[in-house]
Amino acid sequence: MRLKLFFLVCFSLLAAAAFAQDDPPVRWVGKATLDVSLLRTTVNTDNIGFLLDLNKKGKSYLSTIDAGFISSRQNKSTTAETLFLEGDHRYGLQRKFYGFYNGSLRRDRVQKLDLRSIIGGGVGYHIIDNPNRNLYLESGLSWVNESYIGGGNNSKLALQLGYLFDAKLSSSSTFKNSFTIFPDISDFSNHYWISKTTLSQKLSGTLSFDVNYIIDYTTRPKGGARHSTSQLVIGIAKSF
Repeated sequence: MRLKLFFLVCFSLLAAAAFAQDDPPVRWVGKATLDVSLLRTTVNTDNIGFLLDLNKKGKSYLSTIDAGFISSRQNKSTTAETLFLEGDHRYGLQRKFYGFYNGSLRRDRVQKLDLRSIIGGGVGYHIIDNPNRNLYLESGLSWVNESYIGGGNNSKLALQLGYLFDAKLSSSSTFKNSFTIFPDISDFSNHYWISKTTLSQKLSGTLSFDVNYIIDYTTRPKGGARHSTSQLVIGIAKSF
């Protein structure tokens, strides 16, 4: 059921973007980042990271789809293994206040998380709006469902509070940061949050050097699992 709901959100997002009347027409653009590093020292480390970002921005809306796989091992011990897919649609951006809806799926072996699915929506405020800098503040409601490796399930209605910030640091470098927290409406001490940061330096043509840092935290992990996981993806990205 949750998969159907998520794909319904993604289909609605794609449909909203595909049938939007843009003048001049706009198309989906994106970036793919690959990080592969194999270090053989006193501590053998293997890292594999792949991130895919797609977006379509019209005069009054912004649709984004993000996906990724991140795996890290040290001396044959798994220190990170995350797979995620996210979709967001923001509409009414010609005004300061706008609406949004989103969905996400995330699997995290280190947190013993088989699947976390989130469906939500709400309103936002475009507090900073200029060619070199943007800041969005958002609030709404979300339904969060978590199933765990080895059994167990947890569902809750949660607030969704967060921000998105992006800035041009120079003609060839950009910075992006986002943060979202999902506190349980019935118990604010039970919450989950995630933050993403990207620093991108253009190299040549469609290639850039990107540093991505993703950290998430849950106050009530499955017994024996970590409260938080963090992933660092450093690699060459190609825009298209």
